[in-house]
Amino acid sequence: VSNRGYIGAYAFTFFLVLGTFTVASFIGPYLTAVNGWDEGQLSQIYFVAGLCTLAGMTVLGKLADRVPRLPLFRVLGFASLVMALVVTNIPPGPLWVATIALSAFMMTAAGRMVPVQALMLGVPDPKNRGAFLSVNTAVQHASTGVAPLIAGSLVTIGDNGASGFENVGYVAAATAAVALV
Repeated sequence: VSNRGYIGAYAFTFFLVLGTFTVASFIGPYLTAVNGWDEGQLSQIYFVAGLCTLAGMTVLGKLADRVPRLPLFRVLGFASLVMALVVTNIPPGPLWVATIALSAFMMTAAGRMVPVQALMLGVPDPKNRGAFLSVNTAVQHASTGVAPLIAGSLVTIGDNGASGFENVGYVAAATAAVALV
């Protein structure tokens, strides 16, 4: 923490994770409120999205070993930014549309972490790598905790449906843009 050279990496991690978890923390309640879906239907969406993410991460892991990692991160980071906007602006509709959108969001958001983790290993000196990664993990957890606080202040879910989730998408897109820069 005292090494000022690592502050940028920690800030990068914070914004990278913040964008994902602002969306992820309310996507289930949002889809339920907008479409009236039950837990069984949501579990179908998450199951398919999880399978797609697992398959996608396998491919992206191999790709990250073959192509330069920074350009790969930028492509996936931009795709994640776009998918955050798509997912947070899904109108009421069929289950399959939400499944495809959430699957694409999860694959791009998780997928960008593959080249990021490889890049982050090059930040600290080898003698400081364990400490650096420990603090970086703590930063990820802090961001994961702050994200629902932000999203919760922007979203209203009640008997009349949901509103404000598009604002969560704007926050997610902005944090993704900060991480890209």
